[in-house]
Amino acid sequence: NHADNFLRAGIDETKRWLRESNIQWFGDPANLRGTERVQCVRDFCIAFVGYHEFQPGLDQILSDVQRLSQQYPVIVFAHWGEEYQPITLQRVREKALQFVESGAMAVIGAHPHVIQDKEWIEGIPVIYSLGNLIFDQYFSEEVMKGQIAELTLLKDKDGIHLEKIALQNISLDSKKGPRLVGEPIEFTR
Repeated sequence: NHADNFLRAGIDETKRWLRESNIQWFGDPANLRGTERVQCVRDFCIAFVGYHEFQPGLDQILSDVQRLSQQYPVIVFAHWGEEYQPITLQRVREKALQFVESGAMAVIGAHPHVIQDKEWIEGIPVIYSLGNLIFDQYFSEEVMKGQIAELTLLKDKDGIHLEKIALQNISLDSKKGPRLVGEPIEFTR
């Protein structure tokens, strides 16, 4: 969410540290071409595409989603919306529809620092904001909450399908990192 706080030098340094630590990443705050990640385990491959709303390049990202979806299921992770606003903006909903129409299997968002709503668009799950997972914001109850989305995919003779989504609520109220709250809740149509 804040990868570009230290401009391009900070982004490049972060990528270098991730590579040196064998931690895989995808996306770029400048929406650069070729920053998607196709992750394969055995014969099961998924494409991850990052999108940053506050930089130009939406058309390029939509083109990447469309191209990749011809071969792989695509999960779009979007950095979008208005910070601290629990209601998803119409412009964000419109972009989610564009990702769905371009072939995304799921769209998951972040940036608002609070949990926002979720919906199914044309049978595709859209989670507008997962809230905070690990962050040092403690000024309100809303920013000390987040969710982890667990997508279960199934491969059969017809391809790879989204079988279910479970959302696990977390809390940062201990100020010692995320704490699981309750049982995962299935996000259904």
